[in-house]
Amino acid sequence: MPGRLSVSEAFGRTRKFELQVKSGDTWRTVYRGTRLGPAFTATFPTTTARHVRLLIVEATDVPTIWEVRLFKD
Repeated sequence: MPGRLSVSEAFGRTRKFELQVKSGDTWRTVYRGTRLGPAFTATFPTTTARHVRLLIVEATDVPTIWEVRLFKD
């Protein structure tokens, strides 16, 4: 079963982002994307991790992330 990412961003300023998980001391990207928005969803390969981060790589202004949710579909 894949994992599912859900992100709500108020003003759609994000242009590039990565969902990353930490393995030991190294961050590994499990999903790369471009635009977010008020109801963004995506699937990614199932993974197990204790630490997760949403890395904003590029944005037109300060990102306005309301909520980030992760699910096991």
